[in-house]
Amino acid sequence: MNIAPSNLPDSADSLGMSRKQIAAQIRLLMAHIGRISGARFWMALTLLLFGSLTEGISIFLLIPLLHIMSQTDGAFVMQLGQIDAFSGWLPNIAVSLPVILALLIGLVTLQAFFVRWKSIYLARMLIDFLNQTRIELFDAIARARWEKVAQSRKSELEHALTADIEKIQACGFFLLNICQTLVVMAVYAVLCLLISVPTTLIVMVVGAILYAGLSPFRVNAAKFGVLTTGNRKEQYRTISDFLSGIKMAKMLNGERFYFDLLDQNLTRIAKDNTAYVNQSSIGAAAFQIASAVGLAVFAYVSLVVFRVSMMEFLVLLVIFVRVTPRLLSLHTQVQQFLVSLPAYGSVLTLTRDFAEEKEPAKETPVPISFKLQKGITLTHVSYCHEMAGRDFALRDISLEIPAGKVTALIGPSGAGKSTLADIIAGLIEVTSGTMSVDGVVIGSDNQRAWRSHVAIVHQDVFLLHDTIRANLLFSKPDADDAEISTALDIAQALKFTKHLPLGLDTIVGERGGLLSGGERQRIAIACAVLRKPKLLVLDEATSALDWVNQALIAETIEKLRGETTILTIDHGDAMIAHADHVIAMEEGRLVDSGKYSNLRKKRKQNLSKVIAG
Repeated sequence: MNIAPSNLPDSADSLGMSRKQIAAQIRLLMAHIGRISGARFWMALTLLLFGSLTEGISIFLLIPLLHIMSQTDGAFVMQLGQIDAFSGWLPNIAVSLPVILALLIGLVTLQAFFVRWKSIYLARMLIDFLNQTRIELFDAIARARWEKVAQSRKSELEHALTADIEKIQACGFFLLNICQTLVVMAVYAVLCLLISVPTTLIVMVVGAILYAGLSPFRVNAAKFGVLTTGNRKEQYRTISDFLSGIKMAKMLNGERFYFDLLDQNLTRIAKDNTAYVNQSSIGAAAFQIASAVGLAVFAYVSLVVFRVSMMEFLVLLVIFVRVTPRLLSLHTQVQQFLVSLPAYGSVLTLTRDFAEEKEPAKETPVPISFKLQKGITLTHVSYCHEMAGRDFALRDISLEIPAGKVTALIGPSGAGKSTLADIIAGLIEVTSGTMSVDGVVIGSDNQRAWRSHVAIVHQDVFLLHDTIRANLLFSKPDADDAEISTALDIAQALKFTKHLPLGLDTIVGERGGLLSGGERQRIAIACAVLRKPKLLVLDEATSALDWVNQALIAETIEKLRGETTILTIDHGDAMIAHADHVIAMEEGRLVDSGKYSNLRKKRKQNLSKVIAG
């Protein structure tokens, strides 16, 4: 019988989940839970063992109960030592029917309360494990070098922090259930051995063969788990891209493109799910048939071959009836565990990858408070992106950015202006060369300290989907109303915010979508100014604005001139004209520098030569 769906590979290895890898991930998961939960993990295993023992003892009490009930003299009293299963290890004492019934009720009551307490305890432990796993991934991403984050798909990180983490909770839940089922079955096996060793051994062999026969279905579950993880990531990526670019999709009437992608993904998921359920149901049906055959063999061997007493046979039958569905449950739990396990592997890999790219945490013993009184110096700086096939983005850059002045970077797209700005802002480290502030070289030991003195405003402004006030306080949580008003005034944003119906409590929308482009930029500049940075970087912050908003932001630059060092990257003459010093770049190199008027004359002269030639 072929149990593998046609769209699934023939082996787990082809999906990257061999048996060795599965075993390794299970060990890592157990160690991970143990590391986070500490003593609570071992306490949980103890609770599982104790709960199984109480269940086993309550069933074991059926033996004396049935013996007493089979008496015909009406005394309902018997000697424990007279029962074959108890002889040799229990004292020969008399017990009555009320005592046995009271013990049975007491054990069942104790077990009921214990199961409730155990469930709450395990749920809390799993929630703590889930939260800590999420925090570890979140922390690894937050502390990673910027280039590592920039190279990663945002949708995959969001999927890992949400959907994959939730699947890990299911993974831990099924793992604990598997442990509990194994312990219960071990207790039942001991009870059966006390009653009849030969019969128990035969049943155990039959059960092992039956469980081994279901192995192909568990392999199929491992394959399905990998497929599901990949399909869900693709689905999340499609939805994320659509929502991020929904305005452009509507402008181009391209909604159908995303619809078709999502429809194909959902169709594939439905096909995989149907194939998996179809094959799983075959396994369940085969198990039920095999269980019926096993029950017949068990009854014949017990009564005819080994001549077990009727009372002991009934207890063995009760245990057999309870074990059989647990064996099927164990198989189902293992399947569900294997389906969820790839999500844990995905999160673990992401956490390790980002942790390995962690920004150096080593800071100087005494944090440096940069004054930026002289300027920023770059000496023979080169930078290469860590992507295969990428050439150097910057080559042998040496320049001075004087303190308190406005310096403009100009050049065609792809010249390396934004990369250079990221280096100056302390966001990425140079590949070679040095960058220094007032003579202090910026490196891994003080890069974060320098960034606390820098503010940067990009063309694509990021604003929280919250109030204007919340966005300002995000930049400086301890800012008072006077500081906020001053920052808004410098950014030419005070007037328009006062005229808003809710003032600073106005919701700006997703990424500031409820504001105009100029309003977004001015709020973003106010957020930057509120930090009172030593260096303000405007990375094409006005390139998409009209001349009115450009003029307003130019006024902001004039207000900050002399107090704040400003680095502006722009293509527009109106903004560059306000610069004290202009640096021209091309193909990752510096090609010229000086006053804007002089560079403009050179550009016109070169253009005239080209036309004349």
